[in-house]
Amino acid sequence: MKDKIFDLSRHISWETGTKIFIKKITLATRFNVDVRTIDNWVKSSTLPEPIRKNGRVLGWLEDYSNE
Repeated sequence: MKDKIFDLSRHISWETGTKIFIKKITLATRFNVDVRTIDNWVKSSTLPEPIRKNGRVLGWLEDYSNE
Protein backbone atom coordinates (compact mmCIF):
# COMPACT_ATOMS: atom_id res chain seq x y z
CA MET A 1 0.00 0.00 0.00
CA LYS A 2 1.36 3.39 -0.96
CA ASP A 3 1.71 5.95 1.83
CA LYS A 4 -0.52 8.98 1.58
CA ILE A 5 1.36 12.26 1.33
CA PHE A 6 0.66 14.50 4.30
CA ASP A 7 1.75 18.10 4.60
CA LEU A 8 1.62 18.99 8.29
CA SER A 9 2.06 22.70 7.57
CA ARG A 10 -1.33 22.78 5.85
CA HIS A 11 -3.02 21.55 9.02
CA ILE A 12 -1.47 23.94 11.53
CA SER A 13 -3.08 27.31 12.04
CA TRP A 14 -1.90 30.10 14.32
CA GLU A 15 -5.57 31.02 14.87
CA THR A 16 -6.70 27.64 16.18
CA GLY A 17 -3.69 26.83 18.33
CA THR A 18 -1.26 23.95 18.46
CA LYS A 19 -1.89 20.52 17.01
CA ILE A 20 -0.24 17.38 18.32
CA PHE A 21 -0.23 13.73 17.35
CA ILE A 22 -2.25 11.25 19.41
CA LYS A 23 -0.86 7.73 19.52
CA LYS A 24 -3.04 4.64 19.24
CA ILE A 25 -2.65 3.67 22.91
CA THR A 26 -3.74 7.15 24.02
CA LEU A 27 -6.75 7.04 21.73
CA ALA A 28 -7.72 3.60 23.06
CA THR A 29 -7.47 4.88 26.63
CA ARG A 30 -9.68 7.87 25.85
CA PHE A 31 -12.37 5.66 24.31
CA ASN A 32 -11.87 3.01 27.01
CA VAL A 33 -11.29 0.26 24.43
CA ASP A 34 -8.47 -2.10 23.47
CA VAL A 35 -5.90 -1.04 20.86
CA ARG A 36 -7.17 -3.82 18.56
CA THR A 37 -10.55 -2.06 18.59
CA ILE A 38 -8.83 1.06 17.25
CA ASP A 39 -7.33 -1.08 14.46
CA ASN A 40 -10.76 -2.51 13.67
CA TRP A 41 -12.33 0.96 13.63
CA VAL A 42 -9.70 2.11 11.12
CA LYS A 43 -10.33 -0.97 8.93
CA SER A 44 -14.09 -0.36 9.01
CA SER A 45 -13.61 3.40 8.35
CA THR A 46 -15.15 4.36 11.70
CA LEU A 47 -11.90 6.23 12.37
CA PRO A 48 -9.77 7.85 9.66
CA GLU A 49 -6.41 6.36 8.74
CA PRO A 50 -3.59 7.55 10.98
CA ILE A 51 -1.03 9.91 9.53
CA ARG A 52 2.07 8.13 8.25
CA LYS A 53 5.49 9.39 7.27
CA ASN A 54 8.03 7.16 5.54
CA GLY A 55 5.93 4.10 6.37
CA ARG A 56 5.91 4.93 10.08
CA VAL A 57 2.63 5.68 11.85
CA LEU A 58 2.69 9.07 13.55
CA GLY A 59 -0.89 9.05 14.86
CA TRP A 60 -3.93 11.28 14.61
CA LEU A 61 -3.93 15.06 14.89
CA GLU A 62 -5.56 16.77 17.86
CA ASP A 63 -6.06 20.49 18.24
CA TYR A 64 -5.33 22.26 21.51
CA SER A 65 -6.86 25.70 21.14
CA ASN A 66 -5.42 28.78 22.80
CA GLU A 67 -8.90 29.71 24.04
